[in-house]
Parts: sequence; structure tokens; C-alpha cells
Amino acid sequence: MLAFRFNTTGVLSVAPAYIVQGPPNDFYMKRIGSFIRGRATSHDVESFFGSPKQIEKRRDGSIAYYTIEVYNPFEEMSGARR
Repeated sequence: MLAFRFNTTGVLSVAPAYIVQGPPNDFYMKRIGSFIRGRATSHDVESFFGSPKQIEKRRDGSIAYYTIEVYNPFEEMSGARR
């Protein structure tokens, strides 16, 4: 999951959060590292990740949550017998 916190004008106000339950994905780590606090906007984030799955409105802005798909080769084998 990725979380981006924006101020009331839609500008990234803190560093993005990347929450994973396994090893971090280099692709996403590099991508979120390219969003600069104080300069990147919600439009910049949406242009790369699409529409957020959830938006939490706050008094000082909002937090946009993105669920990312992670490839799991074991899911492909779930129907196979050994």
C-alpha cells in the first residue's frame, strides 16, 4: 500500500509511506522517491498510479491510499498438484 499526504492545495506535504508485508519492490521505491515533498501534486501521483483506492479527508488536507498489485508466483501454482 502507498499513502500520500497532501495539504489543502493538493501539494505533497510529507514523504510518501510505502507499507509492505514482504520484501520492498525496487520499482515502487524508486517511483515514490521521485515525488518531491512541497512540489509534487496529487495530479502528479494520479498520473502515475491512477485513482486512489481511498481518500481520507482531513482538516489540513487529505491522505490518498493506493493499493498496489504484487506478483506472487505461488498464486499461479495454487491449482497445481505436486
